[in-house]
Amino acid sequence: MADLDDRLRRYQEQAADALGTALSALGARVFSMGQRAQARARDIAKGLDPKATKGAETPPDATTGRGLKAGDMRLNGGAWDFYERETDRPATRKACYHDYHQMDVECPEVSTGLDIIARNACSSEDGDETTFKAVSDDANLQRIMGAFDERTRLPERAQAHVHSVKKLGDLFLEKITDASGLIWDTRPLPAGSMMRDETDTGVLTRFCQMGSAMQVVVDWEPWEILHIRNNSEAGSSYGRGQMRAARKAWKQVSMMEDGTVIMVLERAPLRHVHKFLVSDSEAEKEQQINQYKLANLRKGAWDTSRDTLQSSYDALDQGDIIMPINAAEIQDHPDLLRHLGITTLEGQKNIPEVITADEYFQRKLLIALQVPPAYMGIEKEVRNRSMLSHQEIEFGRMLRQTQSMMASAYKRDLYGLQFKLLGLTVDPGLYWVEFPKPSKADEKVKAEILKLNAESAAIMGKQFALPLDLFLTHFLGWSEEDAAKISEITGLPSVESTGMGERKKRALLKDLDETVLPLEGARYLADLMERLDEASRYTLEAQRPVRV
Repeated sequence: MADLDDRLRRYQEQAADALGTALSALGARVFSMGQRAQARARDIAKGLDPKATKGAETPPDATTGRGLKAGDMRLNGGAWDFYERETDRPATRKACYHDYHQMDVECPEVSTGLDIIARNACSSEDGDETTFKAVSDDANLQRIMGAFDERTRLPERAQAHVHSVKKLGDLFLEKITDASGLIWDTRPLPAGSMMRDETDTGVLTRFCQMGSAMQVVVDWEPWEILHIRNNSEAGSSYGRGQMRAARKAWKQVSMMEDGTVIMVLERAPLRHVHKFLVSDSEAEKEQQINQYKLANLRKGAWDTSRDTLQSSYDALDQGDIIMPINAAEIQDHPDLLRHLGITTLEGQKNIPEVITADEYFQRKLLIALQVPPAYMGIEKEVRNRSMLSHQEIEFGRMLRQTQSMMASAYKRDLYGLQFKLLGLTVDPGLYWVEFPKPSKADEKVKAEILKLNAESAAIMGKQFALPLDLFLTHFLGWSEEDAAKISEITGLPSVESTGMGERKKRALLKDLDETVLPLEGARYLADLMERLDEASRYTLEAQRPVRV
């Protein structure tokens, strides 16, 4: 097995050398910065290049960019690509990517949900639509990071990056640098063509871009590629797409929707059955059938399929059924006479049940997306208010986790690398990447707190909402400091703002403790308290923007 691996590696290296020779003959420059990176960094360290603090300029001709775009024929269209399509291995990473792309294009729930996640993760509270900020108290570091943002336009592309990494689970960005160590661009590469080359112990040795025949077309040193992984499992080299658990549900939804359309078009319309007498002679029968059709032509009918006014209209065009009955049959079965005429065939009557089945599979898609249905205009799917509140909180936490993932990758592998390439040794604590708070989700949770507090007071027989900090400390065991913060954040009355004295406070608490509620009321109050505690704790933890 070891000999086979060695031979395969030699063949790959020979193929890569042959490809490099061919590209060089065409005038393309193929080189790697991996062996020269440290030496160049030491040279740059002797003096900071003033270009590092300048804004966007035209990048120099000699850069490290060499990845192939998604449409390049060397990445697809070959025999291997045909084999994979025909054998359809659904568990492979490439097959998953293919499904994710189709879901984003064909399924409005998935496409809209991914857009909502990307927009809310990158939305700014101040209205200037700033996705994130790279900040430092050091003026020189701030100038370098500001110039980096201008050259790479990274803040402008952050929303697209979030969309891609949540959809596919993996985002590969090629860091394009010049000979002076400046990063000029972060070019996205097709995830299906990228591979991590790792040792048996999981140590990354290089990134490879694979061709249609599974040959290495381009390779990079590990530091030259930024690989962002979404929800990566322990021990896995790649991430997981947001819709990974919904691939089967998506296929089921597609089949159900197609079947519903066919059923509505073919089975749902009301149709007529025309029963009339005809002669036993075949020649006369054909003539009588044609005369019947002619007599039943409708004049001036609007043809919706062609959007025109037709001078005549054949009943059979709309699926009506012609049933001629021979005279001989009447003699044998006289009771057939009472069935002559036009009867009606009802259309499909179980359309509501079919729609309910469609909605069941649609809900499975929404569960995988983790986006509250109300954000996509289908809030009728969830009528339980406690479920709505829980969805908002989980959605907000998912957004903050996504922001943390992106901020960590940007700081470590882009801004940190830029400092190293310029020969600077910078303490990571001197700069940070900050995403804005997902304000829409947070504001909806705050509104839920106001409502829960008012409902709880109403159950206890109080006309007005209780001071929130008093409620949290007495019933839910919060500290007075945290309870006061929540009251300030939500704008609800507090013990201090209402000027409630100690005597009045004790009297109110005694009154509340002595309140006797029926069993159902007590259960509902306990549910309200649980939801209030969860929403308040999330609001407290969400007050700080994600900063890494």
